[in-house]
Amino acid sequence: MKTICLIYGYSARNAGDLAITLGAIDVLKSLGCQVKLFSRYKYQQNDYIESERYLRERYGNDLEIFESPFFLDRSSNLFSSLVHYMSGAAVVFGLKSNKQFCQQLLDSDCVIFNGGNLFRCHSFIDYARLCALMYPLKVAKSAHVPYMIFPQSASTINEMGQKILFPLLEGACKVFFREKESYDYMGELMPSGNFEQTIDLAFFINKDTLLSVKRKKMIAITLRFHTVGDIGYLPEKYIEDIFERMGNYVTALKCEYEFVVVVQTDKDYLKSQQFAAKHELRLIKSNDPMELLYIYRSVSLLIGMRLHSIILSLSVGTPCFGLFYKQWGLKNSGMMNYFGMPYTIMDEPSEAVSDVKAIRDLIANIDRHSIAIMEKVNREYKNMVAKFIPII
Repeated sequence: MKTICLIYGYSARNAGDLAITLGAIDVLKSLGCQVKLFSRYKYQQNDYIESERYLRERYGNDLEIFESPFFLDRSSNLFSSLVHYMSGAAVVFGLKSNKQFCQQLLDSDCVIFNGGNLFRCHSFIDYARLCALMYPLKVAKSAHVPYMIFPQSASTINEMGQKILFPLLEGACKVFFREKESYDYMGELMPSGNFEQTIDLAFFINKDTLLSVKRKKMIAITLRFHTVGDIGYLPEKYIEDIFERMGNYVTALKCEYEFVVVVQTDKDYLKSQQFAAKHELRLIKSNDPMELLYIYRSVSLLIGMRLHSIILSLSVGTPCFGLFYKQWGLKNSGMMNYFGMPYTIMDEPSEAVSDVKAIRDLIANIDRHSIAIMEKVNREYKNMVAKFIPII
């Protein structure tokens, strides 16, 4: 049995992050691998405690879980953040010993960097984050332990970021990208023979325990009100536009379909609650990907602003209409284009009337769309596994 170190396990507060982790673990376990998961958090952090509790319920003791070598917390105050950055820098640049972490990491047949949206570097803060996140790959490369990178999205990467990222990408056995746009962007920046295109890991969650359910004449909605990385709220004008645009859809379709607002990220709850109250809609909050898969399997359509709400919905064959802002990056339009799902970019010209027509067309052809979606998901799973099996 091969032992794989998976870097990193994400928070259970955000269903999308947790779904990526579940997808990665399930893919590796389907191949008979023993998985050692390194959390992105320290033992004492709530994010570590909550995610460990969830993972233990799902996998029992058939999964080793370790803490992060760094204390990464964007909610810390300035002084605490500086202390954590300095401590992390000391580890990265070899000024502080981290023997226990290195021993745990290198006691494996392969190191895998988990999927996500981490290939971006716009600022010095992004640079510091990349230095910390990529440290395990640097350790693996130095020790000649094979490593690869599970499906990532890419955004703008400045020269500082390229100096950190590119040598590690060159040394990887495989680097997977989760949509064509990111694959093409990185290929132009750094042509390489080890790049592969696939889809998000959340598509590959094992659904054997998921109950079957009859679809209702219902449309689910997910809302998003934050900038890329969920660092802060969008400008108030953007939020007003979201309320207006999504409200127009509800008004146009409410006589034909029941609506439900789904919240799968804690940060979306307050304003989603306000939207639901304004339009007298039911609201469901869950951070559990398995619960969300059941919800999305039971509806006729998702109008989604959260990428992983769309991914979870598509992964059970439910068609989606997307609503995004350009600043959220290539991952949104890239995935929608691949699955042939319509979407609107909020800061580009469009008409709500044509959007409603697209939504009606999706529901009218739900069986055809569902079959096509599931065929693509199954094909991508087989292709991805075939490409990394020889490595592990």
